[in-house]
Amino acid sequence: MTILIPETKIWSPEQFGTHILSLQEHYADLLFKSFTAYQIEMEQKQPKRNTKKKLAPALEEAQRKKLRTTYDKRLAAKFAQEIPDAYQLYKNSAANPLHLTLLGGEELRSANTLLENFGTRATTAPCVSGSVLKSLDRNGCALTGSILCDKNWNLLKNDAAILGAIHARHTFIICSPTPVPHGHAFTFADVPDDLLFCPKENRPRVLGRELAMLRCSSYEIIEYDQENSLGITLVTRDSKRAQSMELTECLHTLDMLKSAQDIRNLFSEKPLFYSDFDLR
Repeated sequence: MTILIPETKIWSPEQFGTHILSLQEHYADLLFKSFTAYQIEMEQKQPKRNTKKKLAPALEEAQRKKLRTTYDKRLAAKFAQEIPDAYQLYKNSAANPLHLTLLGGEELRSANTLLENFGTRATTAPCVSGSVLKSLDRNGCALTGSILCDKNWNLLKNDAAILGAIHARHTFIICSPTPVPHGHAFTFADVPDDLLFCPKENRPRVLGRELAMLRCSSYEIIEYDQENSLGITLVTRDSKRAQSMELTECLHTLDMLKSAQDIRNLFSEKPLFYSDFDLR
């Protein structure tokens, strides 16, 4: 079977920035803090006053507006700082020469053999050991490789990297946290719950969030005729859907995910064979 590498069309810096700013409320708590949290923090820093003497409503409202103005300025400064780096990671991700993105837990970022073979994805420098970095620099795959490994990681950058890979219609592989014995397969049922969902914070973990983004882009799990020792492979069945995917489309799905099982249910259909997919 002949595989055609699809042409990659990505957003401009202006398109990307406008889209992220439209989601400022969502990312505010992830990058900085919510206004409520900021208000509580500022109140705790103020000298204690007699709680029996309440401020006049007009004065209290004036203070709240002043605090809101300061908060908005600090938040805008944070976004102005983060969006260019996030776009660079989005662009580096789409430029991956293998059209491949590897997903997994923290152990993936310390798997030197995988890092050296598949390369790292970062804005300016990957978070790897010196010997691995030398190998990556030598091979020219320190910034546009298949494993996200950015020194100044945050969730916005992570979303940007996954979005760039989706727009470029990458193949994604969920890597097994431990070596897969010969003759055995690493399946979706083998992915630990604590890699998918955090009950304490009642939200998907990073891998769970990534899988929600993939499902919103019509990605499905596929099987090969031969054994895949790396892990679980996902490919989109709708290239147009993947190329036009926006982060706004994922928020509703993320809000609906209340357990690891909910995330597993996103891919509850029987995996299809690789030969059934049109990868153009």
